[in-house]
Amino acid sequence: MIAREAERTLIGDALADRADGSGVLVVGASGVGKTRLVHEAVSRLDRRTVVRLAGTAAAQGIPLAPVLAVFPDITAAPEQGIPQARARLAGRRTRPVLMVDDAHWLDSATQTLLHLLVSTRQVRAVVIAAGDFPIPPTVSDLWKNGHLERIDLQPLAPIESARLVEALVGAPVVAAVTAELHVRSNGLPLALRELVTEAMASKALIVEGGLGRAVAPLPASRRLGEVVAANLAATVHSGREALDVVVLAEPISLQMLLRVVDQAQVSDAERSGLIRVSSSRLGRLDRHVVTAGHRLYAQTAQAELGPLRRRQILERLADVACEQADGSEALALQAAAWCLEIGRPVTVDSLLRATRLTHRSLDPAQATQFAGQLWRQRPDFETGLLYATTLARQQRYESSLEVLRQLLAHAHSDEERMTRASMTNEILARLGRHDEAMAELRQAERTVRSRRAQAHLVARRAFTANLAGRTREGLILIDPLLRSDDQEERHEAQTFAVVMLALDGRAEEALALAHELELLSEVGPDDSDRLAPHRQMAAVQRGYALMYSGRLIEAQQWAAQGLRMAEEHGSEFLLAAWLNLGARVELERGDPGRAILPLGRLIAEVPEVSGGAQRALAHSALVEAHAMLGQVSPAREALAALAENPGNVAWHPAGSAQIAAALLAFAEGDPAGAMALFEDGYHRAAPANGSIALSAAHMVSRYGLRRAGLDMARELPAVQGKLPELRLAHLEALVAGDVERLLAVAEGFAELGADLLAAEAFAVAAAQATARGDTRRAANATMAGKQIATRLGNVRTPDLLALTSPASIGLTKREREVARLAANGMTSQAIAGSLVVSVRTVENHLQNVFRKVGVRNRQELRDALG
Repeated sequence: MIAREAERTLIGDALADRADGSGVLVVGASGVGKTRLVHEAVSRLDRRTVVRLAGTAAAQGIPLAPVLAVFPDITAAPEQGIPQARARLAGRRTRPVLMVDDAHWLDSATQTLLHLLVSTRQVRAVVIAAGDFPIPPTVSDLWKNGHLERIDLQPLAPIESARLVEALVGAPVVAAVTAELHVRSNGLPLALRELVTEAMASKALIVEGGLGRAVAPLPASRRLGEVVAANLAATVHSGREALDVVVLAEPISLQMLLRVVDQAQVSDAERSGLIRVSSSRLGRLDRHVVTAGHRLYAQTAQAELGPLRRRQILERLADVACEQADGSEALALQAAAWCLEIGRPVTVDSLLRATRLTHRSLDPAQATQFAGQLWRQRPDFETGLLYATTLARQQRYESSLEVLRQLLAHAHSDEERMTRASMTNEILARLGRHDEAMAELRQAERTVRSRRAQAHLVARRAFTANLAGRTREGLILIDPLLRSDDQEERHEAQTFAVVMLALDGRAEEALALAHELELLSEVGPDDSDRLAPHRQMAAVQRGYALMYSGRLIEAQQWAAQGLRMAEEHGSEFLLAAWLNLGARVELERGDPGRAILPLGRLIAEVPEVSGGAQRALAHSALVEAHAMLGQVSPAREALAALAENPGNVAWHPAGSAQIAAALLAFAEGDPAGAMALFEDGYHRAAPANGSIALSAAHMVSRYGLRRAGLDMARELPAVQGKLPELRLAHLEALVAGDVERLLAVAEGFAELGADLLAAEAFAVAAAQATARGDTRRAANATMAGKQIATRLGNVRTPDLLALTSPASIGLTKREREVARLAANGMTSQAIAGSLVVSVRTVENHLQNVFRKVGVRNRQELRDALG
């Protein structure tokens, strides 16, 4: 009953004696949990007569069959059976509850009986109908005429699916697994239950160390397949004929479907809910597309198709697709795929067209199939580059490098030499072989003559330095190009410079550059065959520039808009990029709970995009998100997954990996280890990028060493943006204990959307105001901080303790400081040195803290303070 309490209450209220109507109609997809919900609601009714009827496909032609199962002594003839059934149910002092399941399968006589009983208010009815089957008009009229309220039961949301999975497993489950199960089940509780049951029975999903995780591909549930197969077997044969075609070709245009099967078959399938007709996204060829009515129908129908039957359908589809392919790119792609599968020859032109199409849709598996065949039939620079790109997208890096080496003999122009060298560089950089990557570019620089090609290779060499953790070294290389009088040279440099500038603390410059790039991308050449298309990434780069400049609310809105665009576009590459950006923005805002679901979705749906680089970024962000919530086991799992993804870790900004590890160490109860990692992250980032270094310095201060964090920050070059300015002001206010400045900083953080930092600043301001006896300001700051902290859920940081831990209430300012440092694992000597007091003074404060909080030692203090 996860996430169903509101609907259960509505049903109970509709069936209560005081209710105005006669009951409720519950509609939802098969497997969404309608029957279970209704049974739960009805079971809560006290001493009420409940009559349960159930429609079935097998008995749909038998008059009053559901009624006869309950009252076997009445006649089946409707003219006598209906009055007899009414007599059994009517005339009672309390109206009985009539529960009708699968109302879409009711025979006409039972429909009539139901209508009479409800419309004359002789019963209170709860009627269940599957939304993926047509609801009989006699039943739907009860809702339309106001006799029954209607509840449309929706599938579970991702977070609700995760709760159900964890309830079924009996332990927390890693985000990637819950996201995959949610996607595969469409959020249907029945499907989730069967998928989890089968996965655990097959040992693909296990609980280890208190955490559920997948150790093998999750299998399809046999019992779930049996349920769906039974549903399909109950449909008319002609409708199944149309479904079999659709599952092999979806989304298929309605016009094309009608050329493969006749209209009556399509109509039967649509009426049965086997297929769904919706607005077309295939272009101008047709205005409607057809898909399976439910993913489970498609899976089951596919599994039941034998090889001969499958080949027969594909031959018919290929015939029609080849006839129409000239007018549709999608049809050209489908025609090539079907012809390859059934062994028909495919022309080089068709293969080339299909390969380019799959690059645009960023489907690496299918693109590799086409490109490999194309390279074998026509080995030249164009086909080799396409093949190398598709191999790289599948993380087959060495195979891709081998093709690129062979391409050296086919690269005759500056453009070709530049392109081959750039792609070789990108793959070597992903493998962490930065020296080889830069040497590849230097060699190519000696073979090209055009200024644009030279500029591109130098700019990429600068970006490789950035990937190696030497951002400033890269900016030294690229800055002359950014100032060049040659427009082409500037444009080549701009493409690589946005993120580098943002990381180095020049976020405002990066934002202006990102805007210029967006304008240029609208009129630039088609680069959709590239491993990382610049045109498609221009908007993503703007999002990162917004984030690093501190415009977090705007960045959040930008990421949400980009995600919608990616979903509509159908590009897996864009989907992964926007999911990662959106999650990163949520982490910057301090809301890790909102970051976990998109990261899990990325890992479940598009793990191999960009050769796994996006997955690596997602795992890194998951370490931070789980650690911030104190979820140690999932954070460790994400860290282990990151370590198993070699070749992509090098894409992380210098210092970011240490920050993630520090947050995990803090969650594990090792504050000293966390502090050492924060400092290590700072020292790694400082020579490379100012933004990450400033963030690390800020964390050093926030997690215990106030003055040290401020000193680190002051050693950095100026970092552009409102958020960096506020970070520095926050550090200064923390060291000074200035209530006015802390409140101003908190309000500034809140205005930008940096919620966690705002809550922390309010918390420290409240503590300082309390210590000074300023109760009004203390109360206002506490209230403002708690409002923000409540939205963030279970995020715990040292400075939030005053807001979120009842145990810390009543302590003086100095006692709070000592308690925080002691709970973080610092010794009395270290605390004395940090606060510039004697060890004896620290011990006295600790004894007062223990007495007020009600604990006996430091470990109990840590537990009490969370």
